[in-house]
Amino acid sequence: MRRRRGLTLLDENKRKVPVNSLDDLPPLSGFSFTEVGEALRDHSLVEHHVLWATYLRNQSAYSKSSINLDILLPNGYIYSILTPLHWTLKHLKEQLLKYVKIWTQDCNIDASCFIFSSVGDNGECLELYDEERSLDTVHMFLPFLVMTKPSDIDEEMSITEKIEIILGEPLVDLVSRLNPELKNFRLELFESTKRADDERGTSGTFHYAFPEETILPNIADRVFSPNLHSEVHEEDVEFWWYPTLPSDADHKAMQALRKKVERSKIGIEIWYRETEESEQGVSVGIKDIFDKKPCDIIGAALEILGRRENPADFILQVVGRKSFITLHKPILKFEYIRSCFENYREPKLLLRRKKTIFSQFPPPPKIFTPSYIRSDRFARKYPCTTKVAPVCFWEMDQVLSINMRGISNVQEYDSAKIYVKAVLAVGRHILDVKSTPAVPSNAFRHFVFDFNVYMKDVPESAQMCFLLYSANKKEVDEEPLAYVNVRLFDWRNVFCQGKSTFYLRRPPKGSSVASVLLLPCGGSTSHNSVRIEVEFPEIPGKELEFPDWEEIEKFNKFIRLRRDINGESERLELDPILVR
Repeated sequence: MRRRRGLTLLDENKRKVPVNSLDDLPPLSGFSFTEVGEALRDHSLVEHHVLWATYLRNQSAYSKSSINLDILLPNGYIYSILTPLHWTLKHLKEQLLKYVKIWTQDCNIDASCFIFSSVGDNGECLELYDEERSLDTVHMFLPFLVMTKPSDIDEEMSITEKIEIILGEPLVDLVSRLNPELKNFRLELFESTKRADDERGTSGTFHYAFPEETILPNIADRVFSPNLHSEVHEEDVEFWWYPTLPSDADHKAMQALRKKVERSKIGIEIWYRETEESEQGVSVGIKDIFDKKPCDIIGAALEILGRRENPADFILQVVGRKSFITLHKPILKFEYIRSCFENYREPKLLLRRKKTIFSQFPPPPKIFTPSYIRSDRFARKYPCTTKVAPVCFWEMDQVLSINMRGISNVQEYDSAKIYVKAVLAVGRHILDVKSTPAVPSNAFRHFVFDFNVYMKDVPESAQMCFLLYSANKKEVDEEPLAYVNVRLFDWRNVFCQGKSTFYLRRPPKGSSVASVLLLPCGGSTSHNSVRIEVEFPEIPGKELEFPDWEEIEKFNKFIRLRRDINGESERLELDPILVR
């Protein structure tokens, strides 16, 4: 029977230290980084790693509050630390560097430049960019972390510095103020930009910046609108000539153009020079141009010039501007060629080599992937918790009830009486209004707003408007002191549940309820403004999701069907979701 091999490291005195379990690692000893790397690359350690993985799983299975972690620092030392499982990677890094500065004198490690990495369940290297993840949700193969510096950290810091100069504030402060909706929008914006960059061409004539000459559309495919043009184009004149038969307009227009060219006896003038540095060139004229394509024109020009070269290596450029004729379309379909012949001018083109032209359009640099994108991809691949199926909002068979728990930071005298008005609305349409009794600002107690609206009847675009009034003012001069508009459903169409705190804004002077409803949603960023605490209905541990469009369509069909068969006693077989 082959002996199971363990891990052997060198301590400070160069003595071999056998490690057969996690407990064998000394807590404050430095080990050679080379020995650790060679040991981890040894395939015979697979059985030993499985033991370590089992140890980690047992820690979580028994719900222990802490775990012994071995962390390899950039200075080549391994530190063993007893870490609570609820610690996030960010907090672990802060605490670790705090302890390291006490243990060693020459430790100058910038926490923002390093991340943790480990070995995943399937043996792959995990770069843990998501530092808000707790240790019990990290899918490590063994309780071992390595503090590494990402290869592109310098580029990201350079980009961050430029952004901070433009914004005029640290980017960290801006990111800390982003809510989940803005973070999701930032991720989708990057992903859509990345998809667009992947789909666009980056080489040859398919390069996104390659200036192809304009192709004139077929008259049969156009709808002429003279009010949209500031000038009259030739294709518009052709539309006037043959307005009755648009399908024959192109053919008749080409016949008229052919007669015009034959009468004027003009063709296409092609210029060619041996090298790009040459100041002298040779020109040839080509008269037979009808029903010819750019590749035919290039072949005819090379034949006249006596050049035994492949026509596919050349390209036509319009003289005097950076525009090229490359598509396999009839030469008279290009706007420059057509306009020259219509005005009795001879088109002038340059015969140039493709490799020279294409070298001027190099592939663009790849889009840099910032760390927050890597963090999101890691979070999607390894979710922290199992997602619980949401509850349909239409299953809530109760009236909408909102509990207002308190109000503070009111800039009024203690003797002044105030009250809060809660408005349930959709746009300017008010569904219901409830108000609290007028009480002194320092004696406000919780109040329950019971609206005369069932929760299942609340539309997806509904919003709550909380307005603060002073009861000392006359009723005719009633004007809100502060307000806040709150959407009842977030960007994921999930109902806002539980307790929430909102900071009220000051409305414009002379505002009414109707005008306040059209103001932006969200509270004030100043925490010195009026603050209210409200509690929305909730189902503990589950999300209330508004029905998707397919479910709404089913309900709509059910309502129409019920109206059609109103008065009949026959009961139809319906989808269970519709008869809840």
